[in-house]
Amino acid sequence: MMHSKFQSTDVSVQLEALDILGDLLSRFGGLLLSYHQSIQAALLPQLTSARLAVRKRTIIALGEFCRQVTAADIDDGDDVNDD
Repeated sequence: MMHSKFQSTDVSVQLEALDILGDLLSRFGGLLLSYHQSIQAALLPQLTSARLAVRKRTIIALGEFCRQVTAADIDDGDDVNDD
């Protein structure tokens, strides 16, 4: 359901949803960790939006998201430091 709101063709709906999610993450992010995969899946595709405002609000929401998670929470098996 969350993902469908961000895929709306109405940019005002996308912007409002991103603002709300950013606010929720900043205030209650610690309580939303069980949803981190779906939040991440909803936010990451928005970084490729043609609209600058959508990308900006996505980055803000991702920043709030990152404040709450640890490396263990987002570890998907890919080690970035594999040299």
